[in-house]
Amino acid sequence: DTNIGSYNFIVQHYPERLKKVFKGEVQLIPPIPSDRAVGEKPPGTPTMFVVLPVFDASKNVIAAFTVRFDPYETLSKIAQNGRLGSSGETYFFNAKGTMISQSRFIEDIKQTGLVPTGESVLAIDIRDPGKNLVKQNKKLSQSKDWPLTYGVQKCLNHDTSLHFSSYRDYRGVKVFGAWQWNETLDIGIITEIDESEALEGYYSLAELILLETFIGLLIFILFLYIIFRTSKDAMRITQQTNNYLKTLIDNSLSPMVTINNKGIIQTYNAAAAKLFGYSLEQVLGENVKMLVPIGHREHHDEYIKHYCQTGEKNIISSSRVVEAKNKDGKTLHLELGLAEAFIENEQLFIATIHDLTQRVLFEERLTTNQMVLNEAQRIGKMGHWRLFIDESLIFCSPTMYTNFGMEPSSENLPFESMLSRVHQDDIMKVQNILQNAIDTKSNIDELHMRIIDMKNTIKYMMTSAELILDDGGNVVEMIGTMMDITQQQEEKEELQLLKYALDKIDEAAYLVDQEANIHYANKGASHQTGYSSD
Repeated sequence: DTNIGSYNFIVQHYPERLKKVFKGEVQLIPPIPSDRAVGEKPPGTPTMFVVLPVFDASKNVIAAFTVRFDPYETLSKIAQNGRLGSSGETYFFNAKGTMISQSRFIEDIKQTGLVPTGESVLAIDIRDPGKNLVKQNKKLSQSKDWPLTYGVQKCLNHDTSLHFSSYRDYRGVKVFGAWQWNETLDIGIITEIDESEALEGYYSLAELILLETFIGLLIFILFLYIIFRTSKDAMRITQQTNNYLKTLIDNSLSPMVTINNKGIIQTYNAAAAKLFGYSLEQVLGENVKMLVPIGHREHHDEYIKHYCQTGEKNIISSSRVVEAKNKDGKTLHLELGLAEAFIENEQLFIATIHDLTQRVLFEERLTTNQMVLNEAQRIGKMGHWRLFIDESLIFCSPTMYTNFGMEPSSENLPFESMLSRVHQDDIMKVQNILQNAIDTKSNIDELHMRIIDMKNTIKYMMTSAELILDDGGNVVEMIGTMMDITQQQEEKEELQLLKYALDKIDEAAYLVDQEANIHYANKGASHQTGYSSD
């Protein structure tokens, strides 16, 4: 995980090649200095990559998959197989004319000074020094002013015609050569042999033509070999991807089912078996309709066929809540996420499932309980409220709105709008009690007040509240109940009036209930019986 989160160093050297990868092309990255140690080789050692595009379900490139390989072990070994005679050399080079495989003449290169001490022999620019450097005794550093060798120039210009004249290679040695440029890999290959060796026994033009033809054939075979190796690596990577996907599905804690474009189940993990109750043997190769409720089964194949024909995405690359049936016929409430994938040109649909059955049942019970609570509050004329102190907003239950004669709303209301319905003779008392509760962090046991509803009717209310504090001990909310006690208050006032009237008469008078229990006796009754009113 060393490189995770860092800037990819391939971009620093070949940004145009990565752009091609994200356009869907496979690219070969020529040797570049490695950003980290690879095996026993230190950072800075030349390394190469094969880069393949990674597609999502919509066939858009979403990532690049790289395979690192050692140019010494790959390109250099391929080039070594193309050597001719004792002086022949085959090597690869990039569009800048830089050698990307190991030179056969490493000792010559070091003695002539073409590569500075400590630098890689893969850093050679294939340039014509103008004279034979091998025969001179002193070292000569390579200059950017030197032209590229004749063979490299012709190859970069895609000129692959036969040439019968010798030219100087990067050591200044006269050689004969043949070359080929590969558009797909964006690299060239040259096979050369020293002039002195090539002309031994080959003095006729026909023999030279035969030599060129042989070299050209060898180059063609080498390119076929490179393409074969690249294709083989791509097949290996595809197989690794398949194995990774299978391992991911099999070991997922979430139920996962994979089907083809005919609706036939291809994979079915252990979590899915536990959810649906069917074993792997019972579902593998069967139509996924067996897991779909009866009301939807007859249309399921049509859904798949319609998508494959039109490409219209209804639930592909998204999720939705659906119903399914387990082996026992029980209805399951599931969240289904569906993704499309192409594995070895086969269209597959991968379903990731989350069981929502218990949550749905809980929500149904919660809804029922809320309805019962609202009905009980309506009957008892008791509502509940929640005041958010900092925002000065209040939430009210449906019964609260009924008590105030207002239309119920699910939105929080400004607290001032509810406070404005309090009777003007009580509003100061209400504000003082609320503020005192906040200041002293004390609950409100009973607060009696009068309100004026939307029909201008005076109602009597009783409210209680508890405080909610944050971690710092500050009051952030109040939660309370409010009961309409208008009827009780009116009955109490009527009783007080009745007691007052009874006290104005001299005769004995009593207030009794249906069970003959005395609730009040006037003064006349006290004189008559000798008992006090208590």
